[in-house]
Amino acid sequence: MRKWKYPEFDGTLQHACYDCGLEYSCDAWADVNLPDDIWELINPSVNKGGGLLCFNCITRRLSFIGIKNVKIKIYSAPYPLPAETEDACYN
Repeated sequence: MRKWKYPEFDGTLQHACYDCGLEYSCDAWADVNLPDDIWELINPSVNKGGGLLCFNCITRRLSFIGIKNVKIKIYSAPYPLPAETEDACYN
């Protein structure tokens, strides 16, 4: 069973999605940024602004709490990004 909040990991940074464990350095990772107030609703860390979630787990958490139309920015992905992704929204 997944948790909503996780404690920090022995004071070290976790370089993987807190929910599913997808490694930050793997070929499947996409760097996605969303507004700070929305992040704090789904933040997997006990620390404000902390934690790390992959795009799939971000989407799962947003869906779980019923939030849609969040403006996101995709900075890197395992596939070519068209220019219009700068104004993408999660629906």
